[in-house]
Amino acid sequence: MQANKSTSKIEEINRLLVELGNAGKGIPFYAIFPGNGDSPITFDGLLSTEGVIERFKNAGLDKSNQPMAPVSFVE
Repeated sequence: MQANKSTSKIEEINRLLVELGNAGKGIPFYAIFPGNGDSPITFDGLLSTEGVIERFKNAGLDKSNQPMAPVSFVE
């Protein structure tokens, strides 16, 4: 989800930010929602490749140790 705070939905956006633990309602703010129903993993600030990968690992979404399924393209 991407939210633009310069729109008329600012109250809804701020409410969601607070619900996710961002009491200051600051942006940028990110949330990863694990598929197993666990609480979202949230973070703010600038993104780095290492930081995003670490958070995906914490969410149980790192599949780097598993082989990829074969991919085929049909024309």
